Amino acid sequence: MNESLNLPENGVPARREFPAPIGKLLDLTLTASGTGRATVEFRASARFANPMGTLHGGVLCDIADAAMGVAYSSTLAEGETFTTIELKINFLRPVWNARLRGEAMVVRAGKMVGLVECNIFDEKERLVARASSTCMRLRGRLAEGRELGVLVSRPGVRFPGLLTKTPMSKPCGNVQRGTVLKCTNT
Repeated sequence: MNESLNLPENGVPARREFPAPIGKLLDLTLTASGTGRATVEFRASARFANPMGTLHGGVLCDIADAAMGVAYSSTLAEGETFTTIELKINFLRPVWNARLRGEAMVVRAGKMVGLVECNIFDEKERLVARASSTCMRLRGRLAEGRELGVLVSRPGVRFPGLLTKTPMSKPCGNVQRGTVLKCTNT
């Protein structure tokens, strides 16, 4: 089992809410996953339009990034996490109102750097966008603090109220270089 997403190795039950907050915001649905693969679905509507009236390209990036992230995370070992170090997308046709499906596949998992691709189709099976992502595995010290609610600081950065259970209650304050901040504010 991949503990970071609580997904069984042989896949997930059909039509599951996406596990990350951005997926919940966009109402992404994880419809399939397995080792090195994932499928994410999304309903495009005017709510997500750009100023030209078509689906905003950033939403297509989110669909692809979500699917590629689930696919790549399925290749991680215990104690490993990852970060995206590059994402590229080609927009191939405009979208207004459509049911979209992002199908991601790990091309190469790699020991340190991996490559993942994602095709996004509409309900008529037309290719809407194609994306690729380069991911870097993180282990040991580099993997520390890579979960929700944890922030690795930079020198001189102040985080007033950023990592609190309720907005702006008990600021976490100054953080020194190299520290990992876990603000619980009990």
